[in-house]
Amino acid sequence: MLLDDIGNSKFSLLIDESTDISTQPLLFIVLVPCICHSLHKAAEYAFKTLPSHLKVLIKDVYGYFCMSSSRKDRYATLYKTINGAMPKKLIKVHDVRWLSLLQCTNCILEQWNELVSFFEAERAQVQHNLSMQSYLQAYLLFCRSFLKPFVEKNVLFQTEKGDILKLITESDLFYVRLLKRFVSNTALDNHRRSNAELMEFDFERHIR
Repeated sequence: MLLDDIGNSKFSLLIDESTDISTQPLLFIVLVPCICHSLHKAAEYAFKTLPSHLKVLIKDVYGYFCMSSSRKDRYATLYKTINGAMPKKLIKVHDVRWLSLLQCTNCILEQWNELVSFFEAERAQVQHNLSMQSYLQAYLLFCRSFLKPFVEKNVLFQTEKGDILKLITESDLFYVRLLKRFVSNTALDNHRRSNAELMEFDFERHIR
C-alpha cells in the first residue's frame, strides 16, 4: 500500500517537514517521485519564464470557439474555402493533464494563417494577440521544439512493458540533449566523464 502512495501528492504531505504532521522516521524508505509528473512540472516551470500572455493567447483561441456553434461554423467555412478540408479541432489546455500544452500549440500553429484571417474578419479581441503581436508565433514554435522531447519521454515512461536499461539510457541522452540547448559543447565535453558526474554539472555557470 505504501509503495502505491509514493509519488502521490497526498503522500508528499507525510514527508514534508514544514507540515505539522508528526511521523516516525523510516530510514529504509527511498522516495521515488513519479517521473511523468516530474517531467510535467519541469516543463511547466520553464514555460512560466515566457511572456505570460502566451498561455492566455492559447486559452483565448480555444475559449472563443468553445461556447459558440456559430463561430465554429463560420471558421470551418473559411478554413474549408482555403484548404478544401475541415479544420482540426482546437484543444483545451489542461493544467492537470500532463503536457497537453504541446497538442494545443500544434493545433494553433497548424492553423495559424487561417486563425489570423478569421479573427481579422471577426474583429475579435483575439485578433490583437494574433496579428498585432505576431512574435507570439515564434514563441509557440520555440515551445513546440522544447515540449516535444518532454512528451516523448513521458510516453516512454508510461509504457507498461518498458525496458529499464533503455529507459536509463534514454534518460541520460535526454538530459544531455537538453543541456546542449543552453550550454556549449566544449564545456559539456570537458566535464562529462561519467553519467554520475554529469548529474553534478553546474550548468548555470556555462549558459551561453
